[in-house]
Amino acid sequence: MALQPGSSAANAAAAALARLKAALSPTAATARATISPLLQPPGGVLLWGAPGSGRSAVAHALAKALRDDAATLAAVVTVNCGSLPAG
Repeated sequence: MALQPGSSAANAAAAALARLKAALSPTAATARATISPLLQPPGGVLLWGAPGSGRSAVAHALAKALRDDAATLAAVVTVNCGSLPAG
């Protein structure tokens, strides 16, 4: 499912992507290491909203953009929770 340009989901994805790229950039990593070696980069993204609000589409768009950006220090792992065995 692709995000419709100009939609609220596309706007949210663009804003989140800009913040994530800034936080995961080599420049930010250097700044964190300069301040303290204990500072860690963000470990995840929390998306919330009503069912059907586009959370999954935003998550997939963010993952694809981060995966395709060689300048971003990120690893993308996608899990389809609906296909995991119960119990």
